[in-house]
Amino acid sequence: MRLIKWMLVAVLLLGGVFLVGSFLLPATTVVERSRELRHPPAETFALLDSFERFTAWSPWVEFDPQAAYVRSGPAAGVGARLAWSGNSALGTGSQEIIASDPAAGTVDVALDFGGYPARTRYSIAPAASGSRLTWRLEMAHGYDPFARWIGLLMERMVGPDLERGLERIDRLPADG
Repeated sequence: MRLIKWMLVAVLLLGGVFLVGSFLLPATTVVERSRELRHPPAETFALLDSFERFTAWSPWVEFDPQAAYVRSGPAAGVGARLAWSGNSALGTGSQEIIASDPAAGTVDVALDFGGYPARTRYSIAPAASGSRLTWRLEMAHGYDPFARWIGLLMERMVGPDLERGLERIDRLPADG
């Protein structure tokens, strides 16, 4: 009986450390990658301001080549939307362009990964080789202790995906 009591105390202490510790962690996680591309800024902007060629460059398409993608809204710009449904590795979700500024070279996208919201910003600037694309993913965790702990892993989990996506964009032919 004494062993069970100590085990219960240990579990409660660990749970308390997990919970209290989570509130010492950042409430927001940011993962960002940047790369120079051979495409000029206007071409890079047009690619990211629409979901028409998303499956040609997305690093997540390879998780489920049989996934279903449905575009809706306008073909490009604010309101363009893409929803997906795939296997357990890809999951379900959607994304929608919520801001698009060709002069500033930015496209903002609201993401929903099956109930977990996030934001992406693509920032495009002129570069010697064509353009410099910065892909920023930001997730707000609020008061969710589990999400805050997972936030510690996002750099390692998502960073390589962003790098693959940037590489795939750079390899795309200009005309589609």
